[in-house]
Amino acid sequence: MFSKSSEYAIWAAIYIAAKGNKDAKVGIAEICDHIVAPQPFTAKILQILSRNNIISSQKGVNGGFFLDHDQYNTRLIDVVLTVDGDNLFTGCGLGSKRVQKWNLAHCIANLNPSGRE
Repeated sequence: MFSKSSEYAIWAAIYIAAKGNKDAKVGIAEICDHIVAPQPFTAKILQILSRNNIISSQKGVNGGFFLDHDQYNTRLIDVVLTVDGDNLFTGCGLGSKRVQKWNLAHCIANLNPSGRE
């Protein structure tokens, strides 16, 4: 499962790709309104994406977020890896802290009586 951080990062990146460019940057309030996400949390996520060159940002009166030409080729997996690392792909996809492999045998062996942790 994607974390909320990854979900917001993906939706925000898609929105920025669709609406933002160097001449018409997208502001944090517009992004959050469109993707229905809390502004402080999303701002931190966008800061991570910007620092890692997934998206671009400009401060100031005409500031906001946009993609440069090369950033349009960013893979969604790179957005997830930037925000959350590779735990989604190396740990349990259902969020179990005890299951470390993606196969049914390990999931069954590590179930507790209620089926969840």
